[in-house]
Amino acid sequence: MTPKHLLPLSLFVLAACGGGSKPAPEPTPDPTPASCDATGLSVTLLSPTGPVTTRGVVPVALAISGQVDRVDLMRDGLVLATLTAPYTFEWDTASVAEGTYQLLGRATCGTTRVTSAIQPVVVDRTPPSLTERSPAPGAEVAAGGAIRLDFSEPLLPSSVTADSLALKVDGQHVEASVALSPDGRTLTLTPAQPLVAPASAEVTLTDALTDGVGNAVVPPAPWTFSVPRWLDAQGAVTLAAANERFAQPPILQLDTAGRPALVFRVASGPTGAYAARTSRWTGSAWTPLVDSGGSGSLAVAFAMGKEDRIMLSDLRDVGGWRLDLEYHTPRRTPASDFIFNCESPVAAVGPRGLGVVAAAYAISRVPPFVILVEGFGDNGQVEFPDLPGAHEDEDQRLPALAMDAEDRPVVAWLDERGAIAVARWKGTFWELLGTRLPTQGLSGEPTLRVDAQGRFVLAWREVEGSESRVRLHRFTTGDWSAMASPSGVAPPPAAAPSLAMDLDAEGNPVLAWTEAGSPAKVRVMRYSGSGWTSLDEVSRAGVDVLVGRGGLELDGRGQPVLATAVRAAEVSDVRVWRVNRLEP
Repeated sequence: MTPKHLLPLSLFVLAACGGGSKPAPEPTPDPTPASCDATGLSVTLLSPTGPVTTRGVVPVALAISGQVDRVDLMRDGLVLATLTAPYTFEWDTASVAEGTYQLLGRATCGTTRVTSAIQPVVVDRTPPSLTERSPAPGAEVAAGGAIRLDFSEPLLPSSVTADSLALKVDGQHVEASVALSPDGRTLTLTPAQPLVAPASAEVTLTDALTDGVGNAVVPPAPWTFSVPRWLDAQGAVTLAAANERFAQPPILQLDTAGRPALVFRVASGPTGAYAARTSRWTGSAWTPLVDSGGSGSLAVAFAMGKEDRIMLSDLRDVGGWRLDLEYHTPRRTPASDFIFNCESPVAAVGPRGLGVVAAAYAISRVPPFVILVEGFGDNGQVEFPDLPGAHEDEDQRLPALAMDAEDRPVVAWLDERGAIAVARWKGTFWELLGTRLPTQGLSGEPTLRVDAQGRFVLAWREVEGSESRVRLHRFTTGDWSAMASPSGVAPPPAAAPSLAMDLDAEGNPVLAWTEAGSPAKVRVMRYSGSGWTSLDEVSRAGVDVLVGRGGLELDGRGQPVLATAVRAAEVSDVRVWRVNRLEP
């Protein structure tokens, strides 16, 4: 052997040792004997037959046709190994850096070289990571949902078993099926029995899950989520400006499509100047319902009815207390008016579309007050005469308002003796309904509703010292009859003293009220005709949940919908809640 051959030979020996060593530089070919005939020379990569992902050994096999002087296995253009018949090689990737490599076979005959097709090999020692999980840790979710986990790369299907994930509900293991998506990246865990509210669930992921080459998932710590009795499905209502951080309890109405619409007052903080804001859920986002008023808002009233007609009033301090009235219809310019020296406005829209506002009024706001009632309809503005007792030294305050089936307003108010009177418009005069109902420690304002049979239900809260109660009366056979009251009514906080009420299809009341505490919470109860049933409470740790008189409506299925302020210190947003139930 001549000296010039020593270096190429040593390089060949190192390359032939293979393994995870760096491929050798391509040697300068020796002069090839003239006896090698390159006719029909070809090389085929038999293994691997396609792209490979591995963290171990890759078996390589080549097929050679024709005469050959030399056969090389090439990796990324460099010789990985020189092979002899039967032209096989075990490439151990254990010490190879992660990444993608290109393998091919090369055969040399004389001065002729041919190569095989290229096959990529991905060396992967990175375990799959969990990129997203739904529900997220700590989330509150709808009843009946499944659990989804998304991974950074496809999982090995055979590693996905019933033992790969575990689900506990209220501390007890529950059976669930596990399914892997066609692309291998998403696991879905479906409980054998749908999750129903209220419940607390815990999900545990094990390291039995691997990717296609056996890299085991590094499981996160078990995480929990809850299925609350009341679900805040749409999130906080979007506010117009970043400094609008303190909202008062809203007034809720449901439009003709059953979507929530709200009016509320908001300020930069508890002592800031308030502005009225409106918002409606479109199905995907909160958007303004109508243009909002200016600053200095003291109170708002809001109602929706036929064809989504809107009766809106905003009591503002503009150097005097002015009640701005707006009546919106689908095909006309809004009608408007204003009245000075008012307070405590309330609004309603009748089934035929008449919009009405009632408010307490006094010259220069010096008692006695009288209740003013003003309406808007298809034929323009409607003026109503004074209620019974007006201008007879009767101080009329805190009106409540409802509309009967013929679009006639029914008004309740508090007189100077602390009794509640109710009158119905008869077309030309006001008719007092029954006797006046005495109150003891009235909290907030009364609330009045009319059921589908035309019967009126009047309700209010009372607080005397540490005792609190709810009073309900139904107007039947010419007078008011006391109804059974719910028990265990805790006192209200100062920020939410009133009672919210709606009536179901049978005329039975559903009530919501705020109870003081740390934090404050909303209690909801339904009357069945023979007794009261609790619909649980709307509460969240560390924040006060506050409902106002206009914060409760029943949807088309008779299920309650609540609109509340959610308050933590000097930050308060607005949210809408629904009973978290399995959909039929």
